[in-house]
Amino acid sequence: MNKEQYNKARTDLMAAIEGFMGESKLDEANAKMKEVEELDNKWEDIKLANANLDALKDKTKATDLDNKSLTVEGGKQVDSTKQNETLSEAAVYEAAWSKQMMGQKIEGSELEVFNKVNKQFDNAYTHDTGNTGVLIPETVVAGIWSRAEEMYPLF
Repeated sequence: MNKEQYNKARTDLMAAIEGFMGESKLDEANAKMKEVEELDNKWEDIKLANANLDALKDKTKATDLDNKSLTVEGGKQVDSTKQNETLSEAAVYEAAWSKQMMGQKIEGSELEVFNKVNKQFDNAYTHDTGNTGVLIPETVVAGIWSRAEEMYPLF
């Protein structure tokens, strides 16, 4: 059975159901409704079988990835604050925050900006810094909220 045959059979059954309902023949209408449900279930089984067949057709031998790693030549780590001294304070703080989260050492202007930003929020009466050691950069917060809004539209 293809989709056109399914649609035609379902349309015919629905027309018969409407006819029985118009004539107040509820038993016949209910019997036709059962036929529609059976037809729908049969169509779902056909679609599943076709999807499985298509998946098997496209299946090829998986590529063996054992010991296929390559070393990338010529790569180097660039310190963004040393490369571009005109970065905004927010960008410098974001770079410093990222290094702090990765456990890397923060030095120079990054350390100054990092300490400056976190000092202004280091009030004992506003929060406990024992479990929130650093302030999260605004760009990271914006990314977190945008993902939350995408996943939960009512947020």
